[in-house]
Amino acid sequence: PKVSEEAIRLRAKLVSDLRQIGEIRGEYRLTDAAMDWYERWYTEVFKPESIASQSLDGYYGRRHDTLLKVAMCVSASRSDETVIDEDDLVVALRCLSKAEEFLQQTTRLIQMTEVGKEEQKVYGVIERKGVVDYSTLLRNVSYCINAKRLQEIIDTLIGEEKIEEFISNGKRHYRLKGG
Repeated sequence: PKVSEEAIRLRAKLVSDLRQIGEIRGEYRLTDAAMDWYERWYTEVFKPESIASQSLDGYYGRRHDTLLKVAMCVSASRSDETVIDEDDLVVALRCLSKAEEFLQQTTRLIQMTEVGKEEQKVYGVIERKGVVDYSTLLRNVSYCINAKRLQEIIDTLIGEEKIEEFISNGKRHYRLKGG
């Protein structure tokens, strides 16, 4: 697609603004009003212990720091002064709140990716070995997957028709489906 003149102009302005922001030096400080707002928010509103999802505990435990960092960015986008005012904090909180609407879903996607990695490890062992008995398979993945989880993964791979289970010499064995 062709880039419009307006997009080219905006890009040049953005690059210029980012260069200016990159030159800002010094410690940021909060105005008295901003400090009052932040302390009130921190003591009355900010309740990380009330978050139901354990997977988000770490994020919410650092949310107050993240708020200040985003407020610094907001301040830097408005002025070269290293001062955070109440409006900067309010805008930063709005930004965080909007991003947090998607946090649960994003975390779930990341965790699903972890499940996919485990499945791929098990599949990879079976693929490399051609045929593998259960005990050998467990030994190959026990550093990262316990026996209960391994069985869940095996059931999933069988259900997806990626592998098949068969009995040989009284032991369970696995191979790629059609292999």
